[in-house]
This record gives sequence, structure tokens and C-alpha cells, in this order.
Amino acid sequence: MEHRSTDAPVESTRRRSFLGLAGLATGLGVAATAGMSSPAAAAENGPVYDVTDFGARGDGETDSSGAFIAAFDAVRESGGGCVIVPPAPKPYWISPKTGSPPPLILPSNLTLIGYGATLTRARGISFAVTSPGRPWYGGGATNITIRGLTMRGSYAEARPISLFNLHHASDVVISDCSFIECQGSRHCIPLAGCERVLIERCTFAGFHDDEGPKSAGRECIQLDYSYFGATGTTEPTGSYSGLLTRDVTIDHCAFLPLTVGGVTYPSPKPVGCHGYKQDSWMERIRFTNNLVVDPGHQPAVDDTPHASADIGILHLPTCADVLIADNRFIQTTPGMGRVLTFVAPNVVIPKTWDPNVRPPVKITLDSGIGAKRIRILGNTFTGFRRTSNDVPGQQVIWLRGLPGGGEITDVVIADNTFDDLTEPGDDTYVISANYADGLEIRGNTFGAAPAGIHVATCRRVRVTDNTFSAIDELCVDLERVTVGSVSGNTSQSGSPAGLVRVDDRSAGVSVTANVGTDISPSRGGAAVYVGGDGFTVTGNVLSGRGDAGIRVSATATGAVTGNAVNGFDDDVVAPRGRKQVVVTGNA
Repeated sequence: MEHRSTDAPVESTRRRSFLGLAGLATGLGVAATAGMSSPAAAAENGPVYDVTDFGARGDGETDSSGAFIAAFDAVRESGGGCVIVPPAPKPYWISPKTGSPPPLILPSNLTLIGYGATLTRARGISFAVTSPGRPWYGGGATNITIRGLTMRGSYAEARPISLFNLHHASDVVISDCSFIECQGSRHCIPLAGCERVLIERCTFAGFHDDEGPKSAGRECIQLDYSYFGATGTTEPTGSYSGLLTRDVTIDHCAFLPLTVGGVTYPSPKPVGCHGYKQDSWMERIRFTNNLVVDPGHQPAVDDTPHASADIGILHLPTCADVLIADNRFIQTTPGMGRVLTFVAPNVVIPKTWDPNVRPPVKITLDSGIGAKRIRILGNTFTGFRRTSNDVPGQQVIWLRGLPGGGEITDVVIADNTFDDLTEPGDDTYVISANYADGLEIRGNTFGAAPAGIHVATCRRVRVTDNTFSAIDELCVDLERVTVGSVSGNTSQSGSPAGLVRVDDRSAGVSVTANVGTDISPSRGGAAVYVGGDGFTVTGNVLSGRGDAGIRVSATATGAVTGNAVNGFDDDVVAPRGRKQVVVTGNA
């Protein structure tokens, strides 16, 4: 699919910076080409209005907000239509140049087209959908399409701008747009109680944290629910529904760093949520075919319940039916931050709270709200490394549920590639899952990394057909796992400390048909270490050097059968005289 972005003439250093980013995106398979949609095609959706006919001027000086308002009013009066913003040599100002002027309100049944046009404004919200007295999905506006615009703020002039602030909007498409120097410490596109939103083939360049550490993880596209204070605009009592955003797709977009005036700003953190409602989920969230390069560093230093729920380049703590597929996450310089996180929060707004009352009341649940039905498929993660040994290591994928009902459930992590993640002294796992139920990790490729997969306090776990190379520590580490299998995995090269470890608190785990080469466990370790009740170790092929090929803990119960073990001091080390452990047919 073609990725389009446009660039109107602007101050030269900014232009060179953006063109450099466009080249990077193109080189990585995300195209950056200009396009034009014809007024004739747009006319199929109703009358066509040219903002310059209402007095708009793309001269970098004229306040054209009145012209846009008049064009939108014409669309309202006709029941729908298309507004064209023609190409211009300089930006259209859509607000006065000073202060914090109000946003322009978008009508229903609008198509806004601006290929070759650049918009700018004073700090604040550019466009909004409001829902006064209409607290339902689509109560703000429906059927909005925005194509081909470039929107540009200015970090040097302290003018980051929020793009589209949408409340109770339905059936929204934002495509082929470029957003440059727009995100400051606030969200670019907050979605409150919205549904069926598609953001495709857009470029987001630059994130300027201008409010300090509290805003360092602020997501570019925010998934939120409708409540007083969520939208950035004030609406009458009765306008807020408590409805959660659902059915959001972000596809073929690029999130890129930006160098302006000798300062390099990281890329925006693409999407996330940090508002949580009891027994409620943001549903059907899709993040596919996107490119994320050099996002801002935000290592989690506090993993107590709730504290880290909004930490992560993508953080989706209370989401359901999530697809994250075929994306590329790239860090070109050492920098640490969890890339994908699903954390169950336990401090939430109760179901009985009136969303029209501020501030919202919050309660602490005995458990938490765990994300569910998650698919992480076919992504590439490259270069996420610690900047120094005093920065805590971070998992690339981090699942952290809570016991007693807050578990993360029904998760598949498959066919992803992880590489160039190792830093001296680091022992962090690439994937870590805690309190999950129904977890499958299969077909992934692990290149240079400190350690592979860590699963703790989980049920119904399958780790299958993964390939590990250049792993420094353990490939697969299971703790307190009830009913699990580790099968068909391969350690191809490098000298990992072990292929599989199953701790003494696990039960019902099988380790079968894995292949490990050049494994060098330390004293007391093993290529495969098993503990717990009811284990099975069979059909594995293990070679290397060091203490033991297979080691069984002193209290374990189970069977070690039909394995091929070569090169270790001992093939199998098991407790002697214990009938609860069967060792037979190993060579």
C-alpha cells in the first residue's frame, strides 16, 4: 500500500529535516509521495467548497480560521460536502497567531482535502468534534474524511498543536496526512467515546516533551472514554456518556524522529490509553504495517500494580481484541523503553460514576482489569538497548496481569523478529509475561539478545517453534506455570546458559522435541532444567559443554525419556532412588 505525505515550502532547515525523514521512510518501505484528489471525485460526496473562495490565504500571515468556519457551515447547511484546501507556497493559519484560540468544529458528512497545503496555528487544538447534549456514539459527528493535509507546529516558537480532538465521533478516516512538529506533551489525536476510526498512510514526526517527566510517555493517538475533562473542550452537563473508544485502526503510518535547529526530537509514541473504567475495555484496536523509529526513552522504574500501566511505546492496558501486526520498531541509537505493554491497572473509575462530574472518583480493585484476546504477529524489533548500566533493562514485550481476575488472557505472540538487543551487563528477557492465562509464543526469531522468554505465574502456556541465536542467558524460563509445553524450539548458535528452565513451583509442563547446540550451563545448571510436578522431558536433542545436559530438581516428579544428549559432563542428573522420577532411553 502506498504511503503518501506532502511538504509545502517552509523554512529551509525544517524542509531538509522532513525530506530526510521521508527518505528514511521510503528506504524502509514506507513511501512518501505527493498526491492530488480531484474536485470531481470529491463532488460525489456533495457540493465542493474551496476555502479560498471564503477568503483563506496560504501566505503564512492571514488568519484564515473564519474562512474554514464558513466553509464548514456551508457543509452543515447542505447536509454534507467537500472542502478543498488548495496547494499554497506558505502555510494557512487557521487561528490568530497568539493566545489559545478555540478549535474549528468539524461537521458530519465532511470530506476535507488538502494535498499540497500546509496548515498551522497557535498552540492548542486545531480541529474538534464536540457532542453537546448528545451522549452517544456518533452524537458528535459522523462520516468525516480528512486527506492529504500537512499540519505543522513549531517547537522553537513553543507551538506544538493538537490535531483532531474527537468526542463521540463515528466513521472517521484520516489518510495521507503529515503532522510535523505537532506533538508536545499533549496528545495529537485524542479519541473520547469514538468508534470506527481509521488513520492510514500518515506521517507523525517529532515529540517535544515540554512539560517534564510526567508527560514523557504521552501517546500520540489516545484511546479514551467520554467523561468531563477528557476531551480538551468544555461541553454542557449531560454531554458525556462514559462510552469507551472502539474499532480503531492505525495502518501504514510512520512515526519518526525530527531534527530542527540542531535539536533532535524523538518520534511520538504512537498509541495508548491511561484512563481505566471498571469492567470495561477498549475493543478492536488494530496497529498494522506501521514504522516506528527512535521513540523517546521511558524506562519503567516502578512495576508495582498500576504504576507502570501507561509505560510503553504502545501501551494498551485495558484493551480487548487487539491486533499488532507487520510493524517495524527500530532504535538506531542506544535507548531503552518497553515497546509493547499490556498491564492490568487496579486503580479505576467505578461503573456507577457519573462521567459529567469532575474530578472523577477512583477506586482500588482487589484484582485488576486485564487485557484480553491479543495478537502480536509478524513484527520486527531492532536495536532497543540500554544507554548505560545504571538504566534498568526493559522487556520488548511486557505482559503483567494481576491475580484473582486481572489476568491477561488469550494472547498469541507469533512470527516476530527480535535483534540487536544486547548490551554488556544486561540480563533482561525479550518477552516477559506475568499472570497470564492462555499464552502462546511461537515461531519467533531471536537474534542478539540478553535472554529470551520469561513466563511467571501463568496458566496454559505454549512456547513452540521459536529460534534463538546469540542469546547470552536462558532461552526459555518458566516459573510457577500450571499446564504448559515447550516444544520444537531451536538454539542455533551462541552459548546460552540454558535452553529451558522450569522451576520447582510449576506443574504439568512438558519439554519436548527441542534442539539446543553449543550450550554452556554453569555449575549446577543444565541445558534443560526441570522441576515441579508432573513434568515430561522427551525427544530433545542437546549438545554443548559444561555441567549437565538435563537436570531434574530434587523434589520434582515426572519422566525424562528418549533424549539425545552429547558433550556435557553428565547427560542426565536426577535424584537417585526416587520412584517419582523416571529416566529411561536417553542417549
